[in-house]
Amino acid sequence: MVSGVLTPIFNSNYVMLNTDSFIIYETLITTQIVTLAMANSVSSRYYVVIGDGSGNCSPAISIIIKSEGLDQIGNRSSILITSAYTVIKLASDGISRWYLG
Repeated sequence: MVSGVLTPIFNSNYVMLNTDSFIIYETLITTQIVTLAMANSVSSRYYVVIGDGSGNCSPAISIIIKSEGLDQIGNRSSILITSAYTVIKLASDGISRWYLG
């Protein structure tokens, strides 16, 4: 379960805080990057939801979610959101990895 405060983003890159729960792009005009907090800076099974609330996300205007340092998202360093109104839920292992949840 994810609970917390919505962090609205307006067409800018964003570095996730270890207290963020919902990161939603309210405005998306160009491709933007969300850098995840280090997995070891949050507890194991900490969830964050990242997504497009603008309806503008597409293969040409995407949201790139990238890991910090040597952390991984599954087995890669970044993933893309390329569809309008799509959200992705990620879970931390509390050590060095984020998983699609």
